[in-house]
Amino acid sequence: MNYQILVDDEFPKDLHAKVEEAQRRIYMQFMTFDGDQAGLALAQRLIKAKERGVDVRVVIDYYTDFYVSDTYYKRPEVRDEVKMTKQMINDLARAGVLVYRTRPYGPFKIFFGARNHKKLIIIDDYAYLGGINISDHNYSWHDTMIRFKEPAITRTLLYDFRQTLLGQRINLEQAGVITNDYLNKYYRKIIGEANSELVISSPYFISWNLLLTLKRKHLKVSLFTLQDNNYSIMNFVNRLIFPVLIKNGVKIYFYKKFSHAKFLIADRKKILLGSSNFCINRFPYSQNIGFYSEDPKFIGDFYNRMVEEQKDRMIPYDQQVSGPKYFFSLLGLFLIGIVTYPILALYALMTKLYVKELGEFNCLKYLSPVLND
Repeated sequence: MNYQILVDDEFPKDLHAKVEEAQRRIYMQFMTFDGDQAGLALAQRLIKAKERGVDVRVVIDYYTDFYVSDTYYKRPEVRDEVKMTKQMINDLARAGVLVYRTRPYGPFKIFFGARNHKKLIIIDDYAYLGGINISDHNYSWHDTMIRFKEPAITRTLLYDFRQTLLGQRINLEQAGVITNDYLNKYYRKIIGEANSELVISSPYFISWNLLLTLKRKHLKVSLFTLQDNNYSIMNFVNRLIFPVLIKNGVKIYFYKKFSHAKFLIADRKKILLGSSNFCINRFPYSQNIGFYSEDPKFIGDFYNRMVEEQKDRMIPYDQQVSGPKYFFSLLGLFLIGIVTYPILALYALMTKLYVKELGEFNCLKYLSPVLND
């Protein structure tokens, strides 16, 4: 398998080089594409690629209209960046770059939580997938993208990209590429089949599936996550779920630097990575893309880059958990589950029935979205 594991700032450097070398096509999809230094630097290269005859198409989720620099768009500190982001998108469209928008928020912004969370890129015969968006704050986080030069993977991502432009939500498990509903299937499969070791990394973590592994005392489980999250609700839930995990032998490590990396490795024989957080709200109603592999070399290389090389950048969570604290944490998780599960199930159903996958994109909407391999 021909691949390159790109960690942190290795990704934008590699991406810029490939965009500048592109001859035929540049197709990319992100949830966030901000008009800051990171976004403008890429946008300028995309415009130059379009000028030399490359077919350039960019899919951006509507999330970018409401949050820039991880901040609500009405906050005064991001007012200028909001304007710059809108200007950047307009400049791309005026230059002939086909800009598509995914997942409108719907009436009363009811579908705010149902984002198209995918990050994927196709540049000529190269394909990328992983967890990094295009923005200064995303570039400052710890994360990874994988660049492949594998015809089967490129064809699969191209098919997924084409279906997005047609407004179709599809579930794929092809050439190692896993999307949407199948991500939950593979997540459960990897956890359920783990025999000796399970390593999981996710910034936003609420997983009943992992809790089910706690009865398997022989299983060594390590969780890499955040001590202080950028979502307050996650910090509240973590105060309940961490004591339960610790009491049952799970080793928890906090990244010193904000980490956005999402991966799951079982027995160093199976791996799932990609855009999806391992969180109960991500599988049912957000669109995500991942990569599953049992290739020993790939897993070994990934483990070295994202686990071994990161050990000095993590601190162990060594808090002692008393009996009463454990009991009340379990009770809290039980009550949260009772309250949230039916709400999330209903929201997931509404998302599949009513969410528009593709929004209007002004005068570009009449253009054919059919792409050639």
